[in-house]
Amino acid sequence: MRKWKRTHREGPAGRGSSSLLWLAGAIAIAGIAIAFAIGLGDHALTDYQLRFAQFGATIAGGAGVIISAIRYIWERQEELAWEKTKFMIDLFREFEAESRLRRAQELIDDAQATGDQTHLTRILGDLAGLDEDEINDRRAIDRYLDFFDHLYTYIFITRTLRPQDATSFSGYMIDVLDSEAVSEFAFRWGYEDVLKLAIHFRDQAEQELRAEEADRLRDEVVAKRRR
Repeated sequence: MRKWKRTHREGPAGRGSSSLLWLAGAIAIAGIAIAFAIGLGDHALTDYQLRFAQFGATIAGGAGVIISAIRYIWERQEELAWEKTKFMIDLFREFEAESRLRRAQELIDDAQATGDQTHLTRILGDLAGLDEDEINDRRAIDRYLDFFDHLYTYIFITRTLRPQDATSFSGYMIDVLDSEAVSEFAFRWGYEDVLKLAIHFRDQAEQELRAEEADRLRDEVVAKRRR
């Protein structure tokens, strides 16, 4: 089974409470500034001095609110990024740990390596005549497709992930699309969304390949002109 590199970092512990403290601090600063601006009216200042002091206090309060809001938004984005990273790590662990998913990938890999789809065609066809091991293999393929069906939901329905967040799974899904037996089974049993996502990843891979080829040709042309 193909592997991918994963990175791990500590989550932003306590950042939610820190953000709330900053927001509360900004509100307090704004309140003090406004109170200060109003209170200045009781002092013996010229009209110009009073307006200038009130303007400065208002600017200070507004700046406190703006700075705190920016910091809150930045920390919230960090929290969301960490939550998404943790979500992907959990998905990777599930994909690696579950024996049915590993078995399904072995079946698809073996069929591609040998060019023989006979076993897949048999177990994904009529249930009649299948022995216990073959039924378990069929269930493994079904679970495999169900996993990627959930991935489609996370990307296009709940918007928990973006397509680029799940590119580590793209090769596995393209393999599903390239397997005639598995793709036909997916279509018959309502896994059209899996095929849609696989097509998306394949199109993206082809676009990247064409871009790389264009860059390579451009470099060759530039090199020849310099000779």
